[in-house]
Amino acid sequence: MLGPLACVGTAFALFGTAHPVRAFPAELQPIASMLQQRGWQVLLKAPPRQGTYGMANSKKKILWVHPITEAMGIMTQTFVHEAVHAVQSCKTGTVKPIGYQPPVGYAVDRAVFNNLYRNYDTGKWDVEREAFAIQAQPNRIEIIQQLIVKHCPLQANQ
Repeated sequence: MLGPLACVGTAFALFGTAHPVRAFPAELQPIASMLQQRGWQVLLKAPPRQGTYGMANSKKKILWVHPITEAMGIMTQTFVHEAVHAVQSCKTGTVKPIGYQPPVGYAVDRAVFNNLYRNYDTGKWDVEREAFAIQAQPNRIEIIQQLIVKHCPLQANQ
């Protein structure tokens, strides 16, 4: 059993510090590196908005993935979802749909719609629907890598 100081240390590790790209699981490290090469800061850290598992700020070019998502088994989906938002903002600096519409089954479509209806302003439905659809794909890692290459130019100083 962990004592109180160990718990505080664990909580700080989960919520207080940003871990480097190599702290992400191996399958996600290439995506993090690709985004960094395009000017994004990728953090394994609790997002600044309480109650969220991931967040992308297109103005500051910062992407957060909460460390707890790994224990929850949703880190890959969360990371890909936020990476989609990064891609959606690469060309204009504002998050806009890129027009990628992968096939999704009826159950996923209904789950996404219900999530959008309950949790998002209707003005964000298009970008969120696109991100949820991509994160639901079995080949989501390959898809997001292709989308980063296609939509996000490398930074000149990289």
